[in-house]
Amino acid sequence: MLTGDWVPEDPHQIDFTRLPEIPSRHVIVSDVRVETGMNNHNYLAYHNGKYWIMWSEGPGVEDRVGQRVAYATSVDGLDWSESQFITQYPPRSRPSSPYFNTRSDRGYRYIARGFWQREGELLALISFDEAGKFFGESLELRAFRFNAANESWEDIGVVYDNAINNFPPKLLPNGEWMMTRRSHDRHVFMLTGGTKEFDQWESHPVVGYGESGLEAEEPYWWELPDGNLLALFRDNARSGFLFRAFSSDHGRKWSEPVRTDFPDARSKFNGLQLSDGRYVLVSNPNPRKRDPMALSISEDGLVFNKMGYLVGGRTIDYPHIIEQDGNLLVAYNGGKQTIEVLKIRIADIDKITMPSEPLVGFPDPLTNQESPVMLAGDWVPDDPGQIDFHNLPKVPSEHAVISDVRDRGGKWVNQHGYLAHHKGRFWAMWSDGPGVARAEPDKHRNVVPGHDRPDTRVSYASSPDGLNWSEIKDLSGPPDEGFGWIARGYWKRDGELLALASHFNAPSYPGEGLSLEGFRWNDRANDWRKAGTVKDDALNNFPPKKLPNGKWMMTRRDHERQVSVIIGGEEAFNQWEVEPLVTYSGTQQPEEPYWYILPEWETLNGLVHGFWGSETKLHDIPLGKNLVGLFRDNGGSKRLLRSFSTDNGKTWSELVTTNFPDSRSKFFALRTSRGYYALVSNSNPAGRDPLTLAISQDGLVYTHLFYLVGGRHIDYPHMIEHDGSLFISFSGAKQTVEVLKVPLYAIDRLID
Repeated sequence: MLTGDWVPEDPHQIDFTRLPEIPSRHVIVSDVRVETGMNNHNYLAYHNGKYWIMWSEGPGVEDRVGQRVAYATSVDGLDWSESQFITQYPPRSRPSSPYFNTRSDRGYRYIARGFWQREGELLALISFDEAGKFFGESLELRAFRFNAANESWEDIGVVYDNAINNFPPKLLPNGEWMMTRRSHDRHVFMLTGGTKEFDQWESHPVVGYGESGLEAEEPYWWELPDGNLLALFRDNARSGFLFRAFSSDHGRKWSEPVRTDFPDARSKFNGLQLSDGRYVLVSNPNPRKRDPMALSISEDGLVFNKMGYLVGGRTIDYPHIIEQDGNLLVAYNGGKQTIEVLKIRIADIDKITMPSEPLVGFPDPLTNQESPVMLAGDWVPDDPGQIDFHNLPKVPSEHAVISDVRDRGGKWVNQHGYLAHHKGRFWAMWSDGPGVARAEPDKHRNVVPGHDRPDTRVSYASSPDGLNWSEIKDLSGPPDEGFGWIARGYWKRDGELLALASHFNAPSYPGEGLSLEGFRWNDRANDWRKAGTVKDDALNNFPPKKLPNGKWMMTRRDHERQVSVIIGGEEAFNQWEVEPLVTYSGTQQPEEPYWYILPEWETLNGLVHGFWGSETKLHDIPLGKNLVGLFRDNGGSKRLLRSFSTDNGKTWSELVTTNFPDSRSKFFALRTSRGYYALVSNSNPAGRDPLTLAISQDGLVYTHLFYLVGGRHIDYPHMIEHDGSLFISFSGAKQTVEVLKVPLYAIDRLID
């Protein structure tokens, strides 16, 4: 559905800020930002020599109890009248109602649905239902007729029961009207009729909500040059693309919707066929956020080869477009609080010239390794370090403390916590040793002691449920004199549980004598036994993970802090090949390295990049040779560093400083069973408070950031998934080892 030299292989990688800009004149019709009100669902029409605009206007957030529909008029599309209301308050939903400005099925709302010019009259279509959810069981589509004599609107009745349209009816080639319909349970139909009476229609099923791998929303259709019909659908299942279906019998039957390659922000869109035969589509094509709004052009209504920038730099959505007198008028809302209009000369869209090379902006391991974008969304300021980290949405969790040495006056340390689940039990390990108090005894509890001292050991505990933990026991035994142990994680290999710990010349790991050692759990003796050296001159960051080629890989820092990966471990736990990763020097000083596999598939139809896989009917074979490497930056950027490997970790791209904020602390990420990636870190660059959880659909750009725990020094997290929950370990001021249990469904709800 999208083609051209300017389109990269993955259209999600388009740099939408570099689209050619389309000139326009701009006006704000209504602004309720001061009143903290809501404006949304804008529609345009040209009738009896005037432009008309209507929209939903309500209290607080969109579609709450008490929402009404307003309108204004204009002679030129730029100078608009004062707004008036088409509807009054819905029944029992006035400001005096206890349900006003709430989500409640005991109150009602009106939602603007567009102007219908029928037999010389102007009708305003408006849906009515309970305001508890989308949509209420009383859902109905009503019509209001404009009375020119007294300039008022009259409710003339129900157009169709159990229906909300998306845009007003258009005429079919056979002379009937047609518009889309969603029922209260969100299934999609087409309504045909409306010729004899405004309320006489036949309903034809198109697609059920959740069928065909599509959660179909905001459907739209137009007639193709040959008389057949095309319908487009927003996908609430987060594919990030529009879906498309066809009808060859005037909308009675439709093909199964198919995912196109046209990117979409999961937002409403609109289009039309121009008087010169071309088609235009106005939408939010950036899959990561509703910014910018763009206008795309097609010669045949099927494939678009041009896309121009209309407006952006903020949340822009819900457009409607009409053509009149050589101009296009585009209505939209800003942040769901302003109703705005652009007036565009059609002659100016004729001048759009697309670049001859792909407009790549977002990161891609093959085509755009240099992109700094790692955090994106309407909520992200230009400087992500200015995010209000303590007021992020909070993730519900259960909490447990495994070990607490705060009563030792800052003279003992617990840190470097790791988790595993093995043979029906949770296992935790951590560095446990002497510290150096840095404050008076009564102030030490949230002050980090001096750590990584000689005689530091590794301790462990186990749990049946991840919340109730056994007594603490010694794992490593004492180190050599002047040395210490640093906990380095559990490695489940060939059915055995290995514990990794680095033996280091204390204090601080850089220095001669560094080695990574293994301990094997002995089921019979119920204790840990030394297994030998895993790798000399090595401090890993997290335990090995398997590459798709069957080999294990983990990061390594040597005694000079240089960073590499070691690959192998399949024949013996101590057989590895070293591949350089990055150098610790200059302005970028990479520490705490971590890596994960990007989601890809190789099919018999070729290689497909991106989170959503392939539409091939043949089986998918996991490929996953493209990797992301992330690093804390000791050089002071207060951002995460990123590198890519496209050959299973053998070579890596140059380090890039991303826009993901970081307090120069350890972090961890994994891909959940839901398919999205979760990154736990100290994202506040001002300090290690709070601990946050970021979510990404593709492992490249994180679009959600949530609060986990804070109000004190929190750091060094590790995370595993088990039985529908994430278990996150962390240390508090390096004196406690603690665990959060976060249900995945709680994250799902926040994402939604």
